[in-house]
Amino acid sequence: MLYTARAAPLNPLTVNAIHGAGGVYIIGLKSNQAYLYRHCICTGLIHKAAYERSDVAQRGHSRIDQRSYRCFTLAGSVLAPRWKDAGLKTLIIVKRSRQDLKGGLLSEEVTGPPVRLFFE
Repeated sequence: MLYTARAAPLNPLTVNAIHGAGGVYIIGLKSNQAYLYRHCICTGLIHKAAYERSDVAQRGHSRIDQRSYRCFTLAGSVLAPRWKDAGLKTLIIVKRSRQDLKGGLLSEEVTGPPVRLFFE
């Protein structure tokens, strides 16, 4: 069975239940999960990505957009006990570069939510 929740909240009860039922999912992490969020941001800054990819630049809506992805292995990370049954495997950081077709400045941002967690 496939279930999709567009804005599923990241909380231990939800993700532990999905993982316990054999589910695989990707969910956004926001700063309201302060310790986990900081751990993931530090992982992205300190560790080498296990996988990296940059998409070809796309032109549309009067701008040029390009996204890049970095994936980090989180298996074996020391996390709070409430996350131990969540099946946390991979951290995915998505960065978007955008430039106006009129020659405006290039802007870069980590799209919201800035990090996504892959559980399996």
